[in-house]
Amino acid sequence: MGRNCDDRSDCALRGAVRRDIDAAWKTIESLGGERVGEKAAVGDMGFAAYFKDTEGNVLGLWQSA
Repeated sequence: MGRNCDDRSDCALRGAVRRDIDAAWKTIESLGGERVGEKAAVGDMGFAAYFKDTEGNVLGLWQSA
């Protein structure tokens, strides 16, 4: 799993590639997870987003453009 950290400056993250971050967030929230910030564009490559699971681990999502 990810790492339990509130300060992402010293945090190694694990993540998953998704076709639709917004759909993934709906599933994550329905299972008790929560968003950490908002979905952010990464140049013209795609979008990154973060969420916290029910154990407090912060994980990332990636959606290609």
